[in-house]
Amino acid sequence: MKNISERFASAGFTALAPDLYRGTVATTTDEASHLMSDLNWDTAMTDVQSAVEYLRASGVKKTAAKLEETLVQHGVKYHAYHYDADHAFMNETRPEVFNKTSADLAFQRACDFLKSL
Repeated sequence: MKNISERFASAGFTALAPDLYRGTVATTTDEASHLMSDLNWDTAMTDVQSAVEYLRASGVKKTAAKLEETLVQHGVKYHAYHYDADHAFMNETRPEVFNKTSADLAFQRACDFLKSL
């Protein structure tokens, strides 16, 4: 996630990736699965809310407000994209799942969405 956040930042966006695992970094898919299954969701949601508050306090109020609104709304129209790729297909550090074609398309779509806000 850190690499993806840095990629968005390099594309000119304010990017923030809360550290939901408190510095623990998985090096294998088994470790990542274990971390995800043991995630304390209450703490994770507090971290995400803090990230939104940080963005708001950092002068990114419009984007933070839209992000928060999107997170809490139900039944809104949205676009969903499905990729013929494995989980973590954008993670360049995992060649066993990285799919450049899908990653590039997903990144471009995300940039287009963020520019539309």
